Amino acid sequence: MPIRIRNFSYPAIMEVNLVNWHSYHIFIHDMSEHDRFLQQVVRGIVDDTHVSSFFFIRYWQGGPHIRFRFQSEHANDVISELKHRCRAFFRDYQPPFTLEREAFYSRQLFDGTAPDDAELYWVEDGSIKEIPYGPELERYGGEEVMAESEAIFHQSSLLALKYLEGVAGPAIPKRLLLACDFFLDMLRALTEEEGHGLIRRYNAFWSRFDQGSIDPVQRERFRTLYWKQRAMGGQSGSLELDRISRIVEGINGKGKRHLLPYLIFSHIHMYNNRIGLPPNLESTVAMIAGSEKEGAVAK
Repeated sequence: MPIRIRNFSYPAIMEVNLVNWHSYHIFIHDMSEHDRFLQQVVRGIVDDTHVSSFFFIRYWQGGPHIRFRFQSEHANDVISELKHRCRAFFRDYQPPFTLEREAFYSRQLFDGTAPDDAELYWVEDGSIKEIPYGPELERYGGEEVMAESEAIFHQSSLLALKYLEGVAGPAIPKRLLLACDFFLDMLRALTEEEGHGLIRRYNAFWSRFDQGSIDPVQRERFRTLYWKQRAMGGQSGSLELDRISRIVEGINGKGKRHLLPYLIFSHIHMYNNRIGLPPNLESTVAMIAGSEKEGAVAK
């Protein structure tokens, strides 16, 4: 059954059949250029073409790249415009280095066992590859609720594009504040006990990627900055978050309430990926979300 979601540009509610995704991987080895690509190409495509639904992620396999997936009744037109905008982007793309396969993979922190060598392929910088999208059904609750997760992908991608507008350079404090806001917003769908459990699991899982790179004093400064900003009204609601809440209600309506702590764990991470938060800061987000503010545990 189709889910009702709002298109990025148009005010009308649209019926979207969440199948037949078109998927392109755009290899940009200089990761400092990823935000420019997202604003110049992805946001431009979503603004100016008939895209019904879309999402993107930043990924490492084959070399740093952006994975852009979309649905449209005018897919050929969207693909043509995507390639045109990519060519324009790459005309101005002049990385100051050449990324080597061995050096890149030697620095990767894999989740669990390192992939087989065959999976560690390499794609030339500046390449555009059409590579099919395979939904992670097990991770996202199976076929019955995969469409809801894809709808959340869509909304969190919109949110990331909106908040990244005008962000330049690493901008770590900005990305960290955005991540904390989203984390706390997503916790609202859970009970207090579930929320504390998710915070503990998230911190335990992602702390393995810290590698001692986060200075405790700096981490405390981030925490203080975040709660000061929140106390001053720095957190603001959004249509995208409202829609995510309605999608979550739809998951509850399907009798899948028990999946929410696991689904929300994954959706928090994917939003952090979309806003470009480094993995070594993910546990810091959980720490801030679970920290005490004026004597009360954050909920």
